[in-house]
Amino acid sequence: MKHQERRMLNTMIDKDNKNIKIQAVKETGIEKDFIETQLKLQSDIDLSNAVDISKIKYVAGVDLAYWKTTVAKNTEVKNSIVENTVAKNTEVKNSIVENTSAKNAKAKNSEVKNAGEKNTGAQNAEVKTVDTTDSISVISESKPVNEKKDAEYESEYESEYESEYAACCIVVIDYESKEVIERVHAMDKISVPYIPGCLAFREIPLFLKAYDKLITKPDVFVFDGNGYMHPRHMGLATHAGIIINKPTVGVAKSYYKIDDVDYEMPDEEKNSYTDIVINGDVYGRVLRTHSGVKPIFLSTGNKIDLETATELVKSLVSDDGHIPIPTRLADIMTHEVRKMYQES
Repeated sequence: MKHQERRMLNTMIDKDNKNIKIQAVKETGIEKDFIETQLKLQSDIDLSNAVDISKIKYVAGVDLAYWKTTVAKNTEVKNSIVENTVAKNTEVKNSIVENTSAKNAKAKNSEVKNAGEKNTGAQNAEVKTVDTTDSISVISESKPVNEKKDAEYESEYESEYESEYAACCIVVIDYESKEVIERVHAMDKISVPYIPGCLAFREIPLFLKAYDKLITKPDVFVFDGNGYMHPRHMGLATHAGIIINKPTVGVAKSYYKIDDVDYEMPDEEKNSYTDIVINGDVYGRVLRTHSGVKPIFLSTGNKIDLETATELVKSLVSDDGHIPIPTRLADIMTHEVRKMYQES
């Protein structure tokens, strides 16, 4: 994919790690900046259809999961030094920290050669091995503390803050057999604040990071979220579709209410639907994929029309669930990945 296809107005893309870096703006001005970017990108939305369902070979499902980690503010807190590191490898590896200088060593120039093993000349120095892939590496170090300062250290230990992390998972399936072809994910710390209507700015950097790991070339991407059904028609599926220049579809499990407009519930029969029309514009579709089961909220992303997107989603729903197989598998994977990082 050409670098220029990843254009985002008022943003820049680091060519080395492909992460979008939001330009420095005051927090009070971020929302305005994001909205201006979305409005300018609207002209790039392609609602024409570039998908021939009969020729589809691979379909990818995309989903994200968030979690928070509590971190001590003072790095000298007893038994707690937390470092945030991002590993380049896509597989979980054991991170062994070597050559750590021992504090208060009796002999100078001694080296800690094996992580997790105490150095003979060090006082209570200990490094633990951590499983990590784009993860948080936790290094615990025991520091000699004056007993008179114990209360001070305990007070500092209670001074904490929360860091937010997220993982984006992409699962690629064979369209005909529905078998899984590839699974990739990317994890990182989230620095962009949550702003309603601007969620894509938090999630696109992680999506691109996971997207770059794909070996398979999916014909269509189905996102767990919205696309055209957005106040400015710039949900994650649309925003990402413009950047990667691929057909994308948004499938949400709940309704994103726009301009105080409610939706009309479709009939109870399978594949019944109603369109969500706001000011004469069809934003999306309420589709019931199984009889008597709650509907999903479908919208185009980019380079696909609503009728084709509907037929595609209907063909991807199995008896095991009411959402498309690719996004259901991606959702399951996000739970697995989040648990892995939380336990590490």
